[in-house]
Amino acid sequence: MKYILIVIILWVLYSFIFYLTHRRPLSKNEIERLSSKRKKRYILTHYTFREKTAIIDKKFKSSMKASGKLYKTEHQLSGFPAYIAHLLKGKKHEWVILAIEGDSIIKYMWMNKGHNNMCVGFNCELEMIVDLCKENQCYTIMRFHNHPNSNPNRQTCFLASEQDKISAKYLSEISNQYGLNWLDFVCERGNYLKYFSSFSDEFIPKEARIEVIENQNNQSPSANYRLHRELGVIFR
Repeated sequence: MKYILIVIILWVLYSFIFYLTHRRPLSKNEIERLSSKRKKRYILTHYTFREKTAIIDKKFKSSMKASGKLYKTEHQLSGFPAYIAHLLKGKKHEWVILAIEGDSIIKYMWMNKGHNNMCVGFNCELEMIVDLCKENQCYTIMRFHNHPNSNPNRQTCFLASEQDKISAKYLSEISNQYGLNWLDFVCERGNYLKYFSSFSDEFIPKEARIEVIENQNNQSPSANYRLHRELGVIFR
């Protein structure tokens, strides 16, 4: 109990000293570091998916155009991987879906069927997807494809193949050159796995932009302290 009390006292003392010594405005270097930290936090928060269930329109699922079609959507980003996994559940052929996202909303998705249950490529030009991103203030392209499993009791297809990984790296490099992020998923039997992600250096979420932090900086000593605390010297 004595040692716990000592630790608490030291912690309070350190926190108080930190408050007294960190009421100045952030420096240019500290603003850049805070921008980087906010970007990482945004990516972790928005592109880490936990939802497992989704409601599927069976009529839409049965009407999916095999040769390929572009669909306008308003799906929430957080539940979209689960939605696609359930949409592709039970498909005997491989399908591919390209979706574009901006401000946590999926605005368009392209989907087409593959020739068999072994491989699939998208029947549209990547340039068209890039143009859609630019026209709709989107900054992330997400690719989904399913792995049909003819014998789920004895094998799993819930892994990305080496070819999947090669194409993900190749397509992400193209997308990143345009300032766009790239995420890749594989789906099997209603489940999804994000196996690849690459975020462009040019991608800066609104709250992480330098000008936003500069506007928050030097408003008051207490506001400066909150920015220092967010930067993570004693609070992570």
